[in-house]
Amino acid sequence: MIRTTEVAAQPSAIEATSRIPCHADPALREKHLCSSFLQPGAWRLNPRPGRNGVRYPFQKSNYSVVSVMGRVRRVDVGGMVYHALNRANFRSPLFKKEVHYQDFLALVGESLDFVPMRVLAYCLMPNHWHMVLYPRADGELSKFLHRITLTHTQRYHAQTRTVGYGHIYQGRYKSLPVEQDSHFLALVRYVERNARRAGLVKRAEAWPWSSVYARLYGRGGPKGLLSPWPVPEPGHYLEWLNRSQPKEEVETIRYAIKRSRPYGSEGWVSKAVAEFGLENTMRNPGRPGKHGKGT
Repeated sequence: MIRTTEVAAQPSAIEATSRIPCHADPALREKHLCSSFLQPGAWRLNPRPGRNGVRYPFQKSNYSVVSVMGRVRRVDVGGMVYHALNRANFRSPLFKKEVHYQDFLALVGESLDFVPMRVLAYCLMPNHWHMVLYPRADGELSKFLHRITLTHTQRYHAQTRTVGYGHIYQGRYKSLPVEQDSHFLALVRYVERNARRAGLVKRAEAWPWSSVYARLYGRGGPKGLLSPWPVPEPGHYLEWLNRSQPKEEVETIRYAIKRSRPYGSEGWVSKAVAEFGLENTMRNPGRPGKHGKGT
């Protein structure tokens, strides 16, 4: 039997412990990479030889940036735009009533008091949400999203009387760097027309739980929630927003989400991948093909 303090040197056991945040390698900290958030002073694992395998006594960590085996690395650098999103477990409803949407937006507003995040766009859908964020400093993105997802989970269970019933999200949130040019505009368009694309409304600005509604009518979220964009808004924006988005553009954004890769021009993506060590997001999923005669 494997105890919590001793892990037999077997792949399955080691894989199980990889879910526990480990001490960040200084080289990764230099690149501002993280795959989960730890407050300074959080516990980490310190592997040592043990009688039945490898012992993992816990020790204090001085770093707020960590890397966890088997996960796509996260970029958490200030001054970059990010597309953040999360979905409900089993695609079940996250927001069942109007008050649930209101409470989530209020939570985003509350979180700005703890982390001065620039929120550029958002859209809350029945079973998922999107946000376009623009942190000022390194580490702010993780702090902001960690607080939102954790607090939302706690409040959701309290509201629905489901404490102890498990996760409401299908996994950890995703956050993808975005180039600040026409790709940023394409992403905001993708986010703000989400409800229209799903057939929930006839026009994107009619969905009350989106940033375009808040910008247009000054309602639908806490006052001062939205920040100015880093690029100029296109002329006749509402007309452009409600036109069908090119299929190739939508598919490219969705593939970036699926692979957790940066979204931008080919040259910009290549530089971001090299700088932040995201090479695995560019590889095709699945086993490598066989090389040899007849292939």
